[in-house]
Amino acid sequence: MYVYRVKKPGLDTSKVFDADEIHDIILSEEDIKDAMYRELLPYCDKVQAIRHYYDIEKLKAESGAKSLHLSSIIGGVLSFTGTKPNGQSVTISKSDAEIARKHATCVPIPRFATGAKRMTYRSGSMTTSAMWRTQATTS
Repeated sequence: MYVYRVKKPGLDTSKVFDADEIHDIILSEEDIKDAMYRELLPYCDKVQAIRHYYDIEKLKAESGAKSLHLSSIIGGVLSFTGTKPNGQSVTISKSDAEIARKHATCVPIPRFATGAKRMTYRSGSMTTSAMWRTQATTS
């Protein structure tokens, strides 16, 4: 079991971050509903982080498909499979770079970021009081 020390990372809460810019633990609003993660809330900065999505609607319009879903990612090529309104199947394959350039959309969403540093490792299970004692002796 690892013991971590957590702290507020001190991020600029007015800035919209790309997720790659945040080098700390990132939690969603859904994560914070879990009691285990909720305890981290006092040590979090609430920030806006950009989430990248494939624009399936744009791909459907371009290919004339009624339905479309991601079917594979192989060697930097994404393939989408679906059906046209007449029932005919359709497959679209595009490079990751082309998808990112032409068929991706970015949406800022709220995230909670906390800094964490692994302090020590203990095998077996530890009680909460043992974890606090371990952290105090390694500080």
